[in-house]
Amino acid sequence: MIRRLIGVGLIMISVGCSSAKDRDTALSETVKAFVSQFKTPAPVDPRQVLTRAAIDAANIPLLLAEIPKIQSAGTLALLPGQRQQPDTWFGADGASFTLHKGVVVATRGLPFDLMFADSVPTIEALEKGGGRYDRTYKYLTGDNRDQIVTYQYRLQFQSVETVTIFEIRIETKRFSETCFNPDQSFTNIYWVDHAQVVHKSQQFLNFSLGYALIEKLL
Repeated sequence: MIRRLIGVGLIMISVGCSSAKDRDTALSETVKAFVSQFKTPAPVDPRQVLTRAAIDAANIPLLLAEIPKIQSAGTLALLPGQRQQPDTWFGADGASFTLHKGVVVATRGLPFDLMFADSVPTIEALEKGGGRYDRTYKYLTGDNRDQIVTYQYRLQFQSVETVTIFEIRIETKRFSETCFNPDQSFTNIYWVDHAQVVHKSQQFLNFSLGYALIEKLL
């Protein structure tokens, strides 16, 4: 079922910044109040209710994240006060994604969380237009143990593409990142503009969740 994370980012603008404790309390209460407005007999797909006008009116950084394998989708908002990379994006249910220049480096609140992923090799390869390198993923297993997995990577330019994200057309370069080790393989995809901003991506989380599809809304 699609979890109701819709619109969480659209109300974070009302959260003050007087202190970390006050901010977190206000954020929690505001999220609860906002989400209650969308309680319906059936789950809601954010793509059916979110509009470009609402995104622009929010005037804060927003992401749309989807995990097709578990039919989960929702908006994520950047917690106020973050100024440096990596940055962490939160949904209404408390789940979060941490990204470094558009590359997923951690998740929280999801099954079999990604505790850490080395992002620098991918970022550098995107800047260079391709490359080969290794990356390491660290997971937390069901019995609270660390599982560390290393993959070999190859990033390649595929094509120039125009992507449309809620009515906004963006000229991008599409890159595929093939990842493998002796046991398994997967492919990430990044759509990057001329300023090296990742506007859209398909990134592997784990074999329980599959891929996250992430779009930069604002």
